[in-house]
Amino acid sequence: MRDGSCVHDGAVMVRFDPRLKVMLLIWMSVLIAVAKSPCCLGAGAVLAGIAACFSGLTAREVLTGLLPVNGMVVFLWLVVPFSLPGEVLWTLGPFSASSEGIRLALLITAKANILMLSFIVYTASTPLVVTGQALSRLGLSGKLTRLLLFTYRYIAVIHDEYRRMKTAMIIRGFVPKTSLHTYRTYACLLGMVLVKSAARAERVHQAMLCRGFDGRFHSLSEFSFHRRDAVLLALSGVWITTMGILEWTLPAL
Repeated sequence: MRDGSCVHDGAVMVRFDPRLKVMLLIWMSVLIAVAKSPCCLGAGAVLAGIAACFSGLTAREVLTGLLPVNGMVVFLWLVVPFSLPGEVLWTLGPFSASSEGIRLALLITAKANILMLSFIVYTASTPLVVTGQALSRLGLSGKLTRLLLFTYRYIAVIHDEYRRMKTAMIIRGFVPKTSLHTYRTYACLLGMVLVKSAARAERVHQAMLCRGFDGRFHSLSEFSFHRRDAVLLALSGVWITTMGILEWTLPAL
């Protein structure tokens, strides 16, 4: 896993100040998370769609990114409409789907897709290392910033270690079954992953101290606020503020 491997360098969204993009993403995410008005959610979907058009992403990449969250949404549609009490719309055997349950499922579907699309657009235009620097410049705790960056950097390394140990188990004839031996083996596997992760973390920490690490990540890149950033802030600010007005003045879904 290499940082920035999913970033579309030629896209318009790449040119904007990362600090501004982080603030707009948080601002919109909070509003979408609490929104219940169809007009507010529709405006949010339009804004996320416009941003996707300028992110350099293809339709296939967007749909691929939305697949995981919609897998969970499908499961919710199988449960929520039949589990929430209310006015019965139709019956399927012993199960009855209520209008309240369907409205809640629609609300969750809309929110999940808008938030996921916004996150996909952001990650397509901003490497995670740059995101960490932007969060640090915005005043986020240095410890949280380092935790974010180290987690992103080493989660693939830990996963590779897990795959090597699992492959070694299979080579030695391990066949997973529904048995106490299988459960015990997987418990030992997870335990060894934790042990190896702790050992690697200690080695990395010692190596960083040997190289003069003082608890801060120093960067040669500087963030600057340009005219195009002011235009983006104005347009997005007006749009998101309008979404808030729609949310608090129009009826909920």
